[in-house]
Amino acid sequence: MAKKKKKIKIPIVVLLFVLYIFLAAQPVQLETVLQSQWITSVKTVSAEENAEGMVTQETLTPFILNNRFGYIDGSGSLLFNNEREGYVSLSDSRWAQYERIPEEIEIKSPFNEALFSIAEPEGYPFFLNNRNFIMGKNQNSISSVDDSGTVRWTYDFDAPVTCVDANADYLFTGLLNGKVILLDRGGNNVFSFDALGSRIPVIYACKISDDGSRLAVISGLDEQRFLLFEQYAGSYRVIYHEYTGEGFRRPVMLSFVDGGRRVVFERVEGLGIYDIETRESVTVPLEGSVYAMDSKGIDDRFFVIISLPDGGKNLVSIRYPGTITCRAPFRTESAFMSRNDSALIIGGGDALISFTLEKR
Repeated sequence: MAKKKKKIKIPIVVLLFVLYIFLAAQPVQLETVLQSQWITSVKTVSAEENAEGMVTQETLTPFILNNRFGYIDGSGSLLFNNEREGYVSLSDSRWAQYERIPEEIEIKSPFNEALFSIAEPEGYPFFLNNRNFIMGKNQNSISSVDDSGTVRWTYDFDAPVTCVDANADYLFTGLLNGKVILLDRGGNNVFSFDALGSRIPVIYACKISDDGSRLAVISGLDEQRFLLFEQYAGSYRVIYHEYTGEGFRRPVMLSFVDGGRRVVFERVEGLGIYDIETRESVTVPLEGSVYAMDSKGIDDRFFVIISLPDGGKNLVSIRYPGTITCRAPFRTESAFMSRNDSALIIGGGDALISFTLEKR
């Protein structure tokens, strides 16, 4: 396996990127370094080329890079590597490829095994927190589907859905009319809120914490703002909000990180990082627009990929509460990033590259 991987041809730009980031990351902080682990090409290596039995099931990372998608394990072995044809929905445990208006959707496992199918879905599938959903073709309804392909409930909204997240048996949605709605596992509305305070009320991002105790929202235009809700007396109340500038007329990146202790959100100047314990917000200025964000942000470190005006990319390392410790430029049209515990996987060109964060 090791000999085979050495023969993989990686575009020179990506190789330079790997060398640069490995060298540049060493002096970031004395106790934390990025150690390169493996490089795998999704273009020249297929899943079949990996030796039988070499793929491990413990850590599987779903990826979409350029026109390919699939799963790779913690050792860099491709479990599944396919060319995209049409639309793809992908999660840690299942995936589906489908046409714009599919008559039937087949749901498969990371091992390319058929799990179940959904007949006449009248929309497209998405997967959150090991649950299956169908977004209505007009984006104004969501259906919950069990693992046999049976629709359990459908909720009709009074405006198109603009964002959605799921955790702790809840489904959290944001709408075009500026409303957020929280549904329980049975599809019942247990909390709703009209996010006013901006000239144009639209929900651009919504997230729910792992335990369901907090909700985060990016809402409105002129001005856009960040809101954080916390569970209180059987409902939720706003515990913090701040205006983030004129705002973006597109979906905005937002995530609970660092074990739920912080919230990271995209803002006009770059990134906002809100510390839930200290109730303090920090702005990290960034050049360019946010392309991808670290969904974990653990080990005192957070990573983000920035898209630059000249078409290049920058991998940026941020140490809490908001200090940039490293910038590593690379050139690629499509990029990918995933974080699994201490492993950071970066995609650029046709390559997936793994690093581990080690304290020394």
